[in-house]
Amino acid sequence: MPEIPRMMDAKYIGSLYVGGLGPCVYLAWKVATSPFLSTLRATSTSDSSSTANSIPTIQLRRHLLHHALDVVQQSLHYHKWDYPRVTLLEGPVVGAFVMKCVILQSLRQDIITASPSSSPPTIISSTESDMDQEIQKSKHELLRIASIVQAMDSTQCEVLYGRAGYLSALSFLIQKGILTQSNMTVDTMHPHSVEPACLSIINDILKEIMSNGRQVALEERFILFSQDNKDTWMNRNAEGNKTEDYHKQHEEKIVPLLWKWHESYYLGAAHGIVGILHTILQFYPWIQNHLVLDNPSPSSSLISTWIRDTIDGLDDFCFPSSMNLNSSIDPNWNTYISQQKTITHLLSPKHDRLVHWCHGATGHVLLLLKAYDVFQEDKYLFKAQEIARRVIVPRGLLKKGVGLCHGKGFQNLRQT
Repeated sequence: MPEIPRMMDAKYIGSLYVGGLGPCVYLAWKVATSPFLSTLRATSTSDSSSTANSIPTIQLRRHLLHHALDVVQQSLHYHKWDYPRVTLLEGPVVGAFVMKCVILQSLRQDIITASPSSSPPTIISSTESDMDQEIQKSKHELLRIASIVQAMDSTQCEVLYGRAGYLSALSFLIQKGILTQSNMTVDTMHPHSVEPACLSIINDILKEIMSNGRQVALEERFILFSQDNKDTWMNRNAEGNKTEDYHKQHEEKIVPLLWKWHESYYLGAAHGIVGILHTILQFYPWIQNHLVLDNPSPSSSLISTWIRDTIDGLDDFCFPSSMNLNSSIDPNWNTYISQQKTITHLLSPKHDRLVHWCHGATGHVLLLLKAYDVFQEDKYLFKAQEIARRVIVPRGLLKKGVGLCHGKGFQNLRQT
């Protein structure tokens, strides 16, 4: 059996995004649960010959899973549950609990399907009941972290460090059937399929994200009203009393939803509109059936319109020469609007550099594909294809290597 390198110290394990949980845990789990595992062959590190030693698929699968679980246990032993980073990608505790759940789920399935005599020694007790208890404990600890998320400043909504990042962790486990009532995998996350303990948590966090997105867009005047009602718009206190029909008739499309992070209006997947909306769309059934914002509460159709119009509004912040999405909105945009210039005046080609998941076209494509899945409108699919063809493919390998954030990793993944 080939040896998998061990982490030297638990404090260096880190997160899924930049630490050891990615290559040593997620990757090991992904390979172990891949339907293509049977096509893999491993070679003993002591074998210097050119002939590969075939290792039984089930043995390799369990070896990978137990190794990944061992790394997770080290990470959880080192980090406390109230570690301040609480997202799937950058939270070492959240990421570890999520991965522990899916690894135990895979090992539990092996216990159900395999004969006892074929089971190798395990890191934790190998009965199905013990596995279930470990999964329940991990779920409980993960949901306990929601109290930290709900206490965050209202502006902390983005994917890498904010509320959307915590929702991504719940979304991942719901899709794997770990946070669902039937323990079955689900294609769409309907409120009725989710464990009751998650319902209020998800709803409260979604409400906070949507409310903040609307508030920032209104306060920073990224929502404009037609010229004959400009005086009414300037009176922000009066705006809240306007009817839903008024908004539909008089609101001009720029971006009805906007979030600020570190005093900047980011657009990309890591900190901006793209990543937050991609997360919200994973919970779109909540918008349709469950989500209620503060009084006066807008209808689900109006909230859906805000989401669609914001996705469409991103077109105005793409560089005209390439269709690549700008990383953020220029803080001087109000000056250009007051001078009756178009937003594209802010998009100088010299700034068209970032084609990353975190900033740029790659994350934008992911959002468009998710919008196509949810709304079933071909325009999103066609736009995603065009951006990939005009931006991602021609740009080639990027300066910062092959990683998921600044490198080619996500680009290759999405093109595949």
